[in-house]
Amino acid sequence: MSLTEWLHRADSHGATSKALVCGERSYSYSELKEVITRVAAAFVEMKLPKGARICILSQNSDRAIISFWAAIWAGYIPNLMNTRWSVRELELSLADCEASLLLVDDSFIESGEALEKACGFLDRLIFIGERKDASSGTLSYEQLITASPCDDRSGTASDDVLLNYTGGTTGKGKGVVHTHSSISSALNICFAENFYDHRKTLGLVVPLFHISGILCMAATLRSQGCLVVVPAFEPSRVLRLISEFNVETMMMVPTMCRMLVSSEDFNKHDLSSLTSILYGGSPIDKSLLHELFNALPNAEFFQVYGQTEGAPISFLHPETHRARGDEERLGSAGNVAHGVSVSVRDSNGKELAEGEVGEVCFKGEHVMNRYWNQPETTAQTINDGWCHSGDVGYMDSGYLYIVDRLKDMIISGGENVYTTEVENVLAACPGVSECAVIGVEDETWGERVHAYVVLGTSNQHDLDVIQRHCRQSLAGYKVPRSFSILDALPLTAVGKIDKVALRRMAL
Repeated sequence: MSLTEWLHRADSHGATSKALVCGERSYSYSELKEVITRVAAAFVEMKLPKGARICILSQNSDRAIISFWAAIWAGYIPNLMNTRWSVRELELSLADCEASLLLVDDSFIESGEALEKACGFLDRLIFIGERKDASSGTLSYEQLITASPCDDRSGTASDDVLLNYTGGTTGKGKGVVHTHSSISSALNICFAENFYDHRKTLGLVVPLFHISGILCMAATLRSQGCLVVVPAFEPSRVLRLISEFNVETMMMVPTMCRMLVSSEDFNKHDLSSLTSILYGGSPIDKSLLHELFNALPNAEFFQVYGQTEGAPISFLHPETHRARGDEERLGSAGNVAHGVSVSVRDSNGKELAEGEVGEVCFKGEHVMNRYWNQPETTAQTINDGWCHSGDVGYMDSGYLYIVDRLKDMIISGGENVYTTEVENVLAACPGVSECAVIGVEDETWGERVHAYVVLGTSNQHDLDVIQRHCRQSLAGYKVPRSFSILDALPLTAVGKIDKVALRRMAL
């Protein structure tokens, strides 16, 4: 099945239903199909090679979404680029995937012009924003939509459908290639688990360049819901849009959840329409989860665990969240998803028994096809059909627990220290607002635990107090031996704590 199947139904099922809202613009399903097929025709008229890569550097917007689907409809491969990368990083990504077109919005027109000069292989720079001062030689969105609609050229289930670069929190990003089949399978898993409801209004606040943004957007359109597109996450704007458009569901990372519930505008808007909070992307501390329970009593909570190479892997369902007293289960990544297999393995590839800690490996029809131009890395990651996640975890009574990233695990005096365990204890300490833990070199122990903490405004704790708190719950070798106090933790483009940046700070 082609991923464009929902577009073929747009004229017959719910044609007049609202599909997308972005600022002052809104589209019915038939209107959205019309403009997507027009932009696709404009791409086809450029006579690009089959499977050409079309890179989109844009904040969340209607035009970015239209361009994404137009590329697929035309038989090309869209790559929604990381908007927080430097020009140099963007240049490397464009070169890596040998892009034919680069589309930019208002925020990136200067970067786009610099990239066009640096990347001689680009056929065209196209402006999909609102500003009127784009260079005269740049093709505009208004010119694209003058083309006459074209037929679907998207291909078959086994064809490549999109390229999505990993966030690179553990190093250089890799280009993950998905097919029509793998993304369709991911959506089928989500629907089977009731992660997405049909015909719901979803506030699209996660960035489109993240796999969760792509899946949220695609699932909403496939189920004939309505997308309320938020260009960038600003709590006051998000709260206003929830109230204005009766947003029913949103996908957020924990950092977004914290920012939303901590906003001074939180109690100024009617949020009663918000009945479903989807979250994932990084661990969430239980204190924040309980704060969300109290702040949004009408909402069901649903956690998803996955990664760019294959999402979803597991779900923590609403019924587990409802059992508020089951703190242990709330700290898990939930049950393995429908149609997915999980195996926890040691460094030799041997499957471990329940309760034993090892690397989480998974398989399913939703797993990526390959890394772009990296056959050796692909072979290392996917072995005998099993995708190696790089996450350390264990199974217990049907629940999957993630304790760390393999590359984040600290080895101190020959003992493994899982940073998530230490961070959960730190987060429960009164006066600690946010925290992150890394390993730093130590002459005696090889590595020692170093903690970065953000203190609450009303509680300026002595670090000895925090350390004593940790000793009550952790073995001595797990207790942070050194601390840094920060005003805020550095974040990646998708709101995860940037441990690469923290390690640089520790040098």
